[in-house]
Amino acid sequence: MASAPFREPKKITDLAEFAGDYIEFMRATPQNSVCERLIDYAASFFTDVPVTTGQLQGLAVMVVDRIYRYAADLTIKDAATTAYFSEVTRYILDFLAGRDVRVFYILDNDIRRDRVDLAMELMFRAGVFVVSPYNVDGTTMDAADVRRALEVELLAGRHVAYVEKDASVDHLRLVTELARDTDRLVIFRNVAPTSPDVQHIRSRGVPTSPW
Repeated sequence: MASAPFREPKKITDLAEFAGDYIEFMRATPQNSVCERLIDYAASFFTDVPVTTGQLQGLAVMVVDRIYRYAADLTIKDAATTAYFSEVTRYILDFLAGRDVRVFYILDNDIRRDRVDLAMELMFRAGVFVVSPYNVDGTTMDAADVRRALEVELLAGRHVAYVEKDASVDHLRLVTELARDTDRLVIFRNVAPTSPDVQHIRSRGVPTSPW
């Protein structure tokens, strides 16, 4: 069966909103150069289109949150999936970090372990360094270890995420207080991935919402 036509991006947010469409096209079209085409589009956009810091912050929120929402609904994880997030999404987030727009994403949802693992993997591939308090042996990290792990990634100047998947541990107050005292764009999600709603948490560096 022939693949659907390539969706030419019309705005930079298309690279997040229609990530699933681009990945499907990559699956159906062997030896294509979708990632290169989309990175070229992003590079041209960032070069030619004047954007405000607020617009870049809004893009950052959408891109990072879309990783989680895509992972929560994913049925096939393959080379096309990992390539898209490792190349296209990472290019955007690396550019944003270079413009001093860095995200601190806090996720608190009751979700299956395999969905959590997938979301964390795709975030990592996209350049978001994830801290989650669940050890491989079934134990959980204490508050001091969680704080230290986050501080290490923040010190390195990275996009960071903190993920809690159930009620077996609750370090959200500590994490939120830490996030408020950073220069990061702090985003909190605790609603189902079918909803686009997230909350902005004021931080020292980004006290006003980007939307």
